[in-house]
Amino acid sequence: MQEKIIEFFKERPALSVNQIEKEAGLPPTTLSKAVRGERNLNEAHIQKLIPILKKYGFIVE
Repeated sequence: MQEKIIEFFKERPALSVNQIEKEAGLPPTTLSKAVRGERNLNEAHIQKLIPILKKYGFIVE
């Protein structure tokens, strides 16, 4: 799922990673570091992100 989330952001450069982090309640830089390949998202991070990303067109398969 992490790969799909990262791909989602790379395909939508206009989305603010920092704003999504705030909306999802993630610690600062968690998502931005994951998008840059500097860290992994754990299951808790992913579960917080999914409902927020769905508002922006993310589809969970």
